[in-house]
Amino acid sequence: MVESLPSFQLLMEPQITGSDTDQDIVTKGARVKVLTLSGRFRPLIVDAFAARVPWDGVESEQHPGSFDFSIDPSQPLYARNTAGNIMVYEAHKDEVVVQLDYQTCDPSPLTTQNSVSAPAQRSPEVENGKERHICCLEVGTQAMLLVQLTGSHRNEYRRVGVGLQYRSDFFEDAAVKTLELV
Repeated sequence: MVESLPSFQLLMEPQITGSDTDQDIVTKGARVKVLTLSGRFRPLIVDAFAARVPWDGVESEQHPGSFDFSIDPSQPLYARNTAGNIMVYEAHKDEVVVQLDYQTCDPSPLTTQNSVSAPAQRSPEVENGKERHICCLEVGTQAMLLVQLTGSHRNEYRRVGVGLQYRSDFFEDAAVKTLELV
């Protein structure tokens, strides 16, 4: 269970009342386009000198999901696999592994003039090579949202993934930030 934190807040008036039916709640929720949130905030990859390495270069062959940094434990690094997981290692600390969301796609097949092709492939929300643009918003004791600037406004972000069960000091020196999630 994820415990709530005093630093995380949803900064908007609730639109749901005790007398709302399930259908009312769904209808009102569908109208919400922007959430204003406040919480501890930091980049996913803090160190400008963190090296990108291949996932299979640090993941243990004997124990998938475990990582080995013994070659140089002072070297910050990060890796990404084809499933959309990103592993970030800060020198002499436990690694953090997060999961990117995938873009939604039309499940119907693409049609060309005379043939039908396979459905479009889903791809991660963040392009390969753009991992340094991901930020983290702490939403619980062991839960964070991965967000990325939309490019439209300085304080407008979109959700691109989640992180669960990470080390307790990950947000230790992070400042509280208020942002709009679109």
